[in-house]
Amino acid sequence: MDETQCLFSESGSGAGVVNGEKVLIQLDTGCSRTCVDEKVITKFNLPANTWGYEIKDVRLGSFQFRIKNAKKVSFAGISEGYPGPIMLCLGSDTISKVVFTVDYSDKKVIISE
Repeated sequence: MDETQCLFSESGSGAGVVNGEKVLIQLDTGCSRTCVDEKVITKFNLPANTWGYEIKDVRLGSFQFRIKNAKKVSFAGISEGYPGPIMLCLGSDTISKVVFTVDYSDKKVIISE
């Protein structure tokens, strides 16, 4: 079983990588669709399709995801109080592909297949 550990805050945000660059990623089980900040779309010139934007490389620890239809949003209003601006919110369309175990006492998320 492949497994990796990622440090996430109590708010569900943590470090990840989008197209080779570290960004703050939020895990949101209540969000049905993965959302990407408009700044990421512009910075990486993400290709648009009928349903949203494609992100070819999203990494959390050793896990790699390909997002085929991320919704364009602005996280500017909710990034206050975080260690940095939220750039990507992984919704249930993406996180349902793996098993997430939340260890609240150690403030980490364990991701496994």
